[in-house]
Amino acid sequence: MQRFTVNIKLPARTLTGALSAPNRGAADWGWQGLIAYGCHSLVLIIDANTAQTLQVLERHKASVVKVKWAKENYHHNIGSPYSLRLASADVTGKIIVWDVATGTARCEIQEHTKPIQDMQWLWNQDASRDLLLAVHPPNYIVLWNADTGTKLWKKSYAENILSFSFDPFDPSHLALLTSEGIVFISDFSPSKAPASSGKKVYISSPHSSPSHNKLAAATGAKKALDKVKILISNEKPSAESVTLNDCLQLSYLPSKRNYMLLLYPREILILDLEVNQTVGVIAIERTGVPFLQVIPCFQRDGLFCLHENGCITLRVRRSNCSITGTPNEEPGLPLPPFAIRMCPPLTTKNIKQYEPILAVGTSNGSVLVFHLTSGLLHKELSIHSCEVKGIEWISLTGFISFATSTPNNLGLVRNELQLVDLPTGRSITFRGERGNDEPAIEMIKVSHLNLLQEAESKSELSQNISAREHFVFAAADGQVYHLTVEGNSVKDSARIPPDGSMGSITSIAWKGDILVLGDIDGNLNFWDLKARVSRGIPTHRSWVKKIRFAPGKGNQKLLAMYNDGAEIWDSKEVQMVSSLRSGRNINFRILDVDWCTSDKVVLASDDGCIRVLDLSMKPSCFRMDEQDSIEGVQLLCLIDKAADACRYLQTYGEWNRAAWLAKVRLNSEECADVLKRWVDHLCSPQVNQKSKAILVLLSLGCFTKVAEMLHSMRYFDRAALFVEACLKYGAFEVNDDTNILFLKSWCCICN
Repeated sequence: MQRFTVNIKLPARTLTGALSAPNRGAADWGWQGLIAYGCHSLVLIIDANTAQTLQVLERHKASVVKVKWAKENYHHNIGSPYSLRLASADVTGKIIVWDVATGTARCEIQEHTKPIQDMQWLWNQDASRDLLLAVHPPNYIVLWNADTGTKLWKKSYAENILSFSFDPFDPSHLALLTSEGIVFISDFSPSKAPASSGKKVYISSPHSSPSHNKLAAATGAKKALDKVKILISNEKPSAESVTLNDCLQLSYLPSKRNYMLLLYPREILILDLEVNQTVGVIAIERTGVPFLQVIPCFQRDGLFCLHENGCITLRVRRSNCSITGTPNEEPGLPLPPFAIRMCPPLTTKNIKQYEPILAVGTSNGSVLVFHLTSGLLHKELSIHSCEVKGIEWISLTGFISFATSTPNNLGLVRNELQLVDLPTGRSITFRGERGNDEPAIEMIKVSHLNLLQEAESKSELSQNISAREHFVFAAADGQVYHLTVEGNSVKDSARIPPDGSMGSITSIAWKGDILVLGDIDGNLNFWDLKARVSRGIPTHRSWVKKIRFAPGKGNQKLLAMYNDGAEIWDSKEVQMVSSLRSGRNINFRILDVDWCTSDKVVLASDDGCIRVLDLSMKPSCFRMDEQDSIEGVQLLCLIDKAADACRYLQTYGEWNRAAWLAKVRLNSEECADVLKRWVDHLCSPQVNQKSKAILVLLSLGCFTKVAEMLHSMRYFDRAALFVEACLKYGAFEVNDDTNILFLKSWCCICN
């Protein structure tokens, strides 16, 4: 009978318990399916399939705060085999690079004594696979050689850096999440530190949208609409807005180009960086456990979510929940009527900040903001619940809009007034309940007076500072009142008696020494206040609905809107410059008018269009040389010059766009030329992305060049196997060159 023996030799191991607070974000899922996470000062390696602990790494003296698996998506051979490399960082600022299989530390890195905020292995270049980028508090990013512990370069920024994320489609783009916003870096390179400080933008909190400032409860549809709001702006939000301190994670989406997610404890926001807008919101259930970390999928719309209680959920967009939008189509205007207002004019003081912005109030209560240089919709703000009647700008970045509801049996309405900050999209309601059951607001005029006071200390500041302003208005009988406004006092200064030839006054405009009145019969009355003379002009048109002077010092052009059209007048010469009349030279009715610039007007019409016209008010066309570079590319394509457009894009470093344009517009020969120039760029020493260049050559069918490049990169085994496969399936001809290449590759493998 054979004796039964038991092996009582046990391996050394550590059984871990509950985690500590600093371990909160120390978790990473590796390419090989292994999960690494920190437990106090230990690092555990878990098999995701069996939930078995495979390794416990113990060398840190403080709690682990970050762990990151090294990327292995590059060529391996006997001399460079696959390995399990892991970087871990603790609260004292120490980074340890591990060989997980043997449980030994390959390298230790120490820069400061504060916790590492974030780190990531570089994967986008062929020169070295040992580069590790880390964020050292408070505001440094440092690139390390993780094999030797050598610091390659160091860059500091103005704000505290919380985390970062690389664009998977363009490795030169890096986004830094800071305490105040996001810094976008477009010149990242392993060879040297970024030269610029990046583009800084601010993000409003998901709970600081206009809908959270309104008193009235929103409907379900309104709440859904409010989720789609502008988040990104170039101006710092007010102190009342919640900053990004509660944002847990920032990450580019690897499955969608130019998309990014922001993770909050109870919400995930999906941003489209091309339009700077939220395009998706994933809100946690009311009784759900808050989010802790998110890992986005590469090949589908899926998110692996880690929750505070240790639960992992997978959230995907169901196949039957199709996207109903048309992302390739620009949104159009809603049905009329419209109320339009151009932003304040260009001056020498605002020339650096000025943009030609037009605000359009609509019948559904929203305000559309258009950039008139490109003609594209810049923002859409849903701020009213009824038709917008008028808009008045208070600055280049803010305006007041007012809307009125349908009249009741007594003819009274509910007036809504909103003060809107354009960069953030935030709106503030004022007047509150006083707007209920009152006559409709017909117009608003904003004083643009700015008072500046210079003092060496606060004690020298005067509390009674004021300035005199002049204000005119006309009564229905034609009497014109000139008032002076100083502080809170209004004084009657002068009165101009009515002109006997004028009917009921319907509009008035004042600029310099010229005062113009319009009446219900279509008459215009030009007053020269300095010479104290007036001149009446019967236009034989209908009711004068609006009069506006053109911007610019000394520019006395005048735009008059009638019930049946519009006219431009020279008030100095009292002479008409141009005219539009419904039914005669136009087949639409004009709803609103304004000046764009000193020589351009904008018209809103009942056919649902907004037209920008010159002083002749002829049909609107634009010059090609006035458009920006992207529009120039589009226009080159329209005149069948797509090849020139591709060269233009490549000249300015837009290689991805040039490749996309070549594939959709050029024939195979021209497309191959564009892609070959891209290959030359990828193989340059400054870029050094030959692995990506090989994929481009494969798509072109340049198999011989692929084999030669694999051999030049010393991927001898891969080159030999590739040549053998090509010869077997006849991908290229058998000749002396291919045989020599095949033999060279196998000889190098044997050696």
